[in-house]
Amino acid sequence: MPRRNHAHAARGEGAERLIEGVVDLFVASPMATLDAVEAARALGVSPQAAAEALDILVRLGIATARLARGTQTYQFRIADEFLDILERLTRFYTDQLETVAILPERALLSSGEAVSDLPTVRALRARIASLETANTLLQRKNLELSFLYNASTLLASSIEPMTLAQAVLDAIGAATNMKARAYFVALVDQEMLTFQGGMYINKRSAEAFLTRHAALIDAAIEKGSLISIPRQGRIDRTPEPPFVVLPLRSGPDGRGHGCIAITDIAQEGLSSDDLRVLMQLAEMAGRSLDNAEIFTQSVSIGATDELT
Repeated sequence: MPRRNHAHAARGEGAERLIEGVVDLFVASPMATLDAVEAARALGVSPQAAAEALDILVRLGIATARLARGTQTYQFRIADEFLDILERLTRFYTDQLETVAILPERALLSSGEAVSDLPTVRALRARIASLETANTLLQRKNLELSFLYNASTLLASSIEPMTLAQAVLDAIGAATNMKARAYFVALVDQEMLTFQGGMYINKRSAEAFLTRHAALIDAAIEKGSLISIPRQGRIDRTPEPPFVVLPLRSGPDGRGHGCIAITDIAQEGLSSDDLRVLMQLAEMAGRSLDNAEIFTQSVSIGATDELT
């Protein structure tokens, strides 16, 4: 009889330690959702033992149990209540903001203020709309500046033309918000445009595009001007989908080093913001290619060591 009591006590102590371990898991990550397998893996016990401990916590009101995709999951009750409070607060403040933005008169009445001047209320409504628009523009500008900073850092990391061309190629998708579906980069080499790499377009197709639009592209590189054909049209009696060509040039006085050619564009087309970011990317690339050319010239005359 004493042995049986001793074994029962040992099992009781083991169960208590297991329950304490499960509680520690919840305390460490109060917002987490656990199942028996995860708890067993973390505590080094069998899934059955972990499930029994979790069920005890449910009966004690410490945890809640839910069936998700055929698996019994458990969550700290405090976290469940906290999420419910957050959801209700979010809903309340969202309703309040919508009321102020749409019907400021109602907001004044609900706060006990008199609607003394209707034009003032309308001015408040216009001001809120203006602030929302300004906030949207600031968010867009922040994303644009972040992209340009990352692109300039990447371009500044090399002075090798082929590496720079690849860096430009990698940045085009983000610059156009993934609206550019096929594009390539070409650099001037011995007075000829040579294909340096493309996305969703092969070398043969890119060279055919360069040949077909040679006069337009040469003029764009020489003058530093953007070519944008926004709609389906015909060039030399041949159907031509929309395309964009941007010269890789550091500025009006810079040398034209090549171009970015976007040969397939999504149905919605490129916005003015997309084109502006692309032009800034092309100008930064032109500046980096200027530096690469200066370095190559200094190496050729012996002013700079090639390994510098």
